[in-house]
Amino acid sequence: MTGGGDQVDNMAAEALSGRGVEWNEVRALLAAETDTPMGRDRALGAIPLLDPLAVSAALDETSQARLAVAAHGLPPWHAIPDVRPSLTRGRADGAVLDGVELRRLVPVLEAAPRLAAYGRSVRPVAPALADIGHRLPKLDDLREVLSAALADDGTLTDGASPELRRLRQRIRDLQRRIVRDLDALFQASDADRIFSDRYVTRRNGRYVVPVRAEARARLRGIVHDRSQSGQTVFLEPDRVVDANNDLVDITRQEEQEAARLLAELSEAVRARLPEIERLVADLGELDWIVARARLAERMDATHPVLDPGVVSLRAARHPLLLAQSWRDPARPVVAVDLELGRARPLLVVTGPNAGGKTIALKTLGLLVLMAQVGCHVPAAAGSRLPLISRLVAVIGDEQSVA
Repeated sequence: MTGGGDQVDNMAAEALSGRGVEWNEVRALLAAETDTPMGRDRALGAIPLLDPLAVSAALDETSQARLAVAAHGLPPWHAIPDVRPSLTRGRADGAVLDGVELRRLVPVLEAAPRLAAYGRSVRPVAPALADIGHRLPKLDDLREVLSAALADDGTLTDGASPELRRLRQRIRDLQRRIVRDLDALFQASDADRIFSDRYVTRRNGRYVVPVRAEARARLRGIVHDRSQSGQTVFLEPDRVVDANNDLVDITRQEEQEAARLLAELSEAVRARLPEIERLVADLGELDWIVARARLAERMDATHPVLDPGVVSLRAARHPLLLAQSWRDPARPVVAVDLELGRARPLLVVTGPNAGGKTIALKTLGLLVLMAQVGCHVPAAAGSRLPLISRLVAVIGDEQSVA
């Protein structure tokens, strides 16, 4: 391990990728503690920080989140969906989101006041979380517009516009009238000889009835389809042609009005896009902090002391072995003590095969990486760790403990 730096870039991310020490598996443990897609991505993509002040702030956030969760429980997430792909698609001028995409924004927008209230309640013990809650963009006006216009399944409600309500009522009236007129045909004395069954259905957007092929000439109308056997034709009787024409025309108008409304709602979202994207990012940030706190509690972890050039670990436990012990308590984790400092900057670990040498070294590497993403570490209180800018792990047989 080599000494610290002061900025994170692509080279630093590669140097601290954790390749060889199963860092990805530890990030997966963190991801499992998240409640949102944004928080999960933050956990899976966590890159160790290099700035000492940033690392200290992240560790303090985790400490505060542990206190907040202990005192007030977890934040009230309530199943927040991933709307980032829709936001990306909706960024282009003129892009129209469909009703499902627009409706999925509602629980995201609803989260802001709820989590802001949570932040206010935890401020005495977690000011960092309270600050995130306070800065969440409040988009109540947009939320109300979307909620009023869209049902839970993303379909436009009748109340989305007066014109949509009028057109849909006209459609319902026409449908009832057409079905009533067609049902009347089934009451004729010779209905059994004309119809193969007594029901009204639709073909090509028009109401039709099933007529026996051999009785086709007994009922005037337009054939729109045939059964696979050819024994039934689906016929639109002349008596409902005009009403069906009206229905097709009104339905087309309803579709045009729906398209106009979706475009209007998409434009309303686009006008607030920077605020929505900031809200989504802040929700992910809050979830990421709380996930670190949740994992710390599960691991009975402690806030490490940052000490340049010094490693002093007491009762350190390998995080992946610790996670295995949750599933199988019969496999206790053996803790290790490690010392490495300015006076003794080199550590040589010797011992027999399967004696825990690799585990000890991986424990050191993982705990340093955990600390630099703001995680508390599974070690005794007072354990000290340095900041590093590069981690090199060469494991001859790619030993894995995951």
